[in-house]
Amino acid sequence: MQKEKFYQISLPVAKAFDFANSNLANTLIGLPELLRQGLNEKGILNGVYQVVEQEFSNDSVFYLLDKLKSNSFPDPTRAQLGPFDAYIPNADIVINTDMGTEPADFILSSKNKLVYVHVKCGSSAAPQSSAGGLAEVGSQAIKNIEMLISGDELLKPGNWGRLSTAWPTVGAKQLMNERIRLFNGQRFEAKTVQQREVKLKEVWDEIARRRKSTAVRKEIWIVSANSFSVEHFSNQLMLGSAANSETLQAFQLITSWVTTAHLNDIDLKIFVSN
Repeated sequence: MQKEKFYQISLPVAKAFDFANSNLANTLIGLPELLRQGLNEKGILNGVYQVVEQEFSNDSVFYLLDKLKSNSFPDPTRAQLGPFDAYIPNADIVINTDMGTEPADFILSSKNKLVYVHVKCGSSAAPQSSAGGLAEVGSQAIKNIEMLISGDELLKPGNWGRLSTAWPTVGAKQLMNERIRLFNGQRFEAKTVQQREVKLKEVWDEIARRRKSTAVRKEIWIVSANSFSVEHFSNQLMLGSAANSETLQAFQLITSWVTTAHLNDIDLKIFVSN
């Protein structure tokens, strides 16, 4: 818990809870891009991960995060950078760490912020605010806190061996060669396996330095598309004890994650649909 901040940790069952004017409004953020028919987590079509000219499928949440690599352009537009740029301006590291015993799906960083991103996508065309829409991905994010705060510069993720190989996995029908999407504000394309391994070590060493630095803010992002509505959540909490039990469970779950994160000097952001 940070100084001079109070985080609601009890259920709002007795009276209305004004979500819009609470600290929780800085945690639970609605994005219109996270509600769309046909959108899925990684861009899977007919059981095949789609890779289009070394890009993620534009029907995936991964594609929206990967747009941050447009910071390699001299003067990128908001449309090029995508909806997450406002929450990590001037990102200079974007790396896809998905698959296996992963620290996150993506790691994003700027000079003053380090973010581990965990992604999930449901299939609801009209999501409400059930705890189930967040529970699995949120639990995964919280259990990986050590990888975000450890001062051990030698610490490597469990899927380290995968990070120098193509995404999603070696032998997949469609392959993305480079998991390093942006480093030092520049795109990277290896000519050899050895060159890719050397660059990965360079990227991870920089992540480890930023992980250790107290000048770099640490954040966990939970991105949950097509499964949770911030508007439904807010409207239900205004009903107090008459709110849906599933919404009250979600409130309890989110506030417990906020408490855990802040006890470890980490900020938590949960991106859902509007």
